[in-house]
Amino acid sequence: MTVLFADIVGSTTLTVSNDPEVVRERLSVLFARTRDILVQHGATVEKFIGDAVMAVFGIPTAHEDDAERALRAAHAMLIAFALPNVGPMQRVELRVGVNTGEVATGSTESDQFLVTGESVNLAARLQTAAAPGEILAGPLTRRLAAGVARFGALRRVPAKGIGEVEAWPVEGLASPVPSGGHLPVPSAAFVGRERELRVLGALWAQGTATGRPYLVSAIGPAGIGKTRLIDEFAAGLTGALVLRTRCPPYGEGLALWPIEQILGPMPETTQPNIVGAFQRHLEALAQDGQVVLIVEDIHWAEQPMLDAIEQLVDRARGPIFVVCAARVDLLASRPEWGTGRPNATRLELPPLDDAAVGHLVDSLDPAPAAASVLPFVLAHGEGNPLFVQEYLRALREDEGIAIGGGVPPTLRGLIAARLDRVPQETRAVLRAASVAGRTFTPEVLAAIIDEPRLDERLADAERLEIIVALDPHGTALRRLSFAHMLFRDVAYAGVPKGERMRQHDRLSRWLETTETGDLALAAHHAEQAALLAGELASDSALALARRGFARLCAAAGQRRARTDSHGALALYRRALALADAANEDPATRLETRARAAMAWLRIEGSAAAIAELDAVLASSRGLVSASLLVQLLVWRSTISVLDDQAEAERFVAEAIGVAERANDRPRLAYARWAGADLRAAAGDLDGQRDALTAVVRDMLEAGTSYWLVPSLCDLAENALERGDTGAAESFSHDALLASERVAAAIHRFRALEVASRVRLATQDVSAAGRYAEAATVLARELGEPYASARAALASAAYRRASGDVPAAQRLLETALADEELVARPTMRGVVAELRAALAIIRAEGGDHAGAQALLARARADAPAADVRPRRHLEAAESAVRGREAPPALRA
Repeated sequence: MTVLFADIVGSTTLTVSNDPEVVRERLSVLFARTRDILVQHGATVEKFIGDAVMAVFGIPTAHEDDAERALRAAHAMLIAFALPNVGPMQRVELRVGVNTGEVATGSTESDQFLVTGESVNLAARLQTAAAPGEILAGPLTRRLAAGVARFGALRRVPAKGIGEVEAWPVEGLASPVPSGGHLPVPSAAFVGRERELRVLGALWAQGTATGRPYLVSAIGPAGIGKTRLIDEFAAGLTGALVLRTRCPPYGEGLALWPIEQILGPMPETTQPNIVGAFQRHLEALAQDGQVVLIVEDIHWAEQPMLDAIEQLVDRARGPIFVVCAARVDLLASRPEWGTGRPNATRLELPPLDDAAVGHLVDSLDPAPAAASVLPFVLAHGEGNPLFVQEYLRALREDEGIAIGGGVPPTLRGLIAARLDRVPQETRAVLRAASVAGRTFTPEVLAAIIDEPRLDERLADAERLEIIVALDPHGTALRRLSFAHMLFRDVAYAGVPKGERMRQHDRLSRWLETTETGDLALAAHHAEQAALLAGELASDSALALARRGFARLCAAAGQRRARTDSHGALALYRRALALADAANEDPATRLETRARAAMAWLRIEGSAAAIAELDAVLASSRGLVSASLLVQLLVWRSTISVLDDQAEAERFVAEAIGVAERANDRPRLAYARWAGADLRAAAGDLDGQRDALTAVVRDMLEAGTSYWLVPSLCDLAENALERGDTGAAESFSHDALLASERVAAAIHRFRALEVASRVRLATQDVSAAGRYAEAATVLARELGEPYASARAALASAAYRRASGDVPAAQRLLETALADEELVARPTMRGVVAELRAALAIIRAEGGDHAGAQALLARARADAPAADVRPRRHLEAAESAVRGREAPPALRA
């Protein structure tokens, strides 16, 4: 919004040196004129304070040119105050400050909106710093009105309570008529509109051939490229007279101003006379050749102007080609515009495709850095050239916009103005929809807002192309979406925070009653309600924070059960961010922190993640549940086993003791599985087999499948190591069947990856390939480094066995090129296997030097205490020395 402050210079001196009644009368006249000027330009006069006035542009209705309106109003006020005075009182002057930015509003029982915020304070400081008869504009006001006002040199002025601020004196206006807030796309290539340009050319030829008027209306949202298309069309014409005019967005006596701009001053002032004279003028021009009349912004045209265009097309004689540009707003008042006549066509402009946007970005910003922001611009610009331009500009000025997803201020006003032109009831529905998100259903809206004519309001918004239907009418749970994400973001910003809080809470509770299967969405809305309540210091802040914390933890637990570690970590961290507001107890906080630490470790395996796990474990004994403590101890043992077998055994022993004391049989099986893994790391294959056999027996007797799949997979690997392929096949088959009955995707991945290696050992290369490919797909979904590395090993082994050695080599090289993966402490074992497998391929291909370098690096970085990677290193060493590697180890 744009705020204007104006103050009379030297009012105290006036009162002293002149009759108080004369001064009061004179000031009353001036202030009345001031109010009239402000209202004419679309302002809300917030208040008069003695000899000063404050006005706001953008409340209660936003316009895309609010900054320009404020400057035009200020300019008109200066002129009004500069008029000669009658009587002895000297001329009075104003000083004006204008600033654009975010403000907080809250209406009262009076007509005032109580506008507050730093932007308001800055406008007041600019007014104080202005010289008599001067307008000082703030940075965003200058940027938004750069094309319509002339500004002087930058001035830095002190502002009490804010610091030094930038200000620009306004030296004049570029045009006496409002521009409507146009934001041109400078130096942009003409891209993506070749088809529409050909259509315009064909219609031009058709209209010329008939010798009659022809109307083409280019329709589309703001910034879609209507003017750019018309410019390109007009530039390509030869032998035609091109006349151009436009419709201003507001002003007195401008109903037929576009015609008067072409005809010039006329003695005939009545509407029929002007329209008739215009028709005759164009007919006379058409006698000498083709005439093209371009009328822009007819969505702002008053009815007489629209009638005049239609009359011209229906009644005039001669080759007069009329091209109009309009936003879709026009169709609200004239839905049939541009249709229903044989000599009229409506040309609707769709968004640009991604390729065209890429060319547009190159033309606007040829720097190499532009390529890096292209994905962001594609996602946020959504094919609108103006939006693409403004996002590029915003990114150049503030890279943080790519993180926060903020709306560039140049676009915020544009979209807010369009939404404010929507009927009030429909606008309320759109604001409720924005709380739900970009995509929503009527059922969701009904849970947020009580609107008896909801279907009618949605149909109205759809007709105005603010929302679009993603599913046809009659579809159950029919989905709707904002036509552009900007519509959603700006609509959401227009919802008062208190109402947002209530609507988020209402929607969260409703979502919990539906059978959506995913708790994350309900948790998100509970979290938003809590954050807003805290920001507003609401009486319900504590209750909403506790609810948000609980919902986020529940959603995180659901994601964790599905092995969605990324989703679980994000949700747990968001819950922890609410813990203080929710006044959660230490045990609950620690449990949440522990869950987050394990998810972090699974995703990264970094030193920082290990340190967090250690910190949590150090605080957990006696505070968290036995089940969680067992899990933390086992996780720590899997890290210790790489370098310190004794330490790993101590962690496992403690885990077994905790599970036994708690009589928790599933966790006891889990801890004993970890003990079996230590046997494998020590090279005790028989001990591992016996321990795993007991674990599986105990789980089956207890009727639990907890950790059954990993145990069966380990038994299959154990059998492979011992050369018992028959037992390996049996255990692998059982693991695959068991994995189909569990929700954990990581267990399904493990079963597929082991099955691939077992099939290779039995020479069933085709089946090994199918399992490897399925494991690779699942690894991508998991997004975890360990799964990605093991999938690469399985796929490379299959490719090599099938004879596609180059593909196997590329897979391994790609995996090892991931510097983050290679650097993670927990990944040293699997990285050693990757290097060993690649060394074998290099050696077999004759690259002995490369193979030796890989082998040396693998040996240097391999875990000290875990013997399992050593077998792969020995196989690689045999290949490097020219000896054949054992098939089972190569697999």
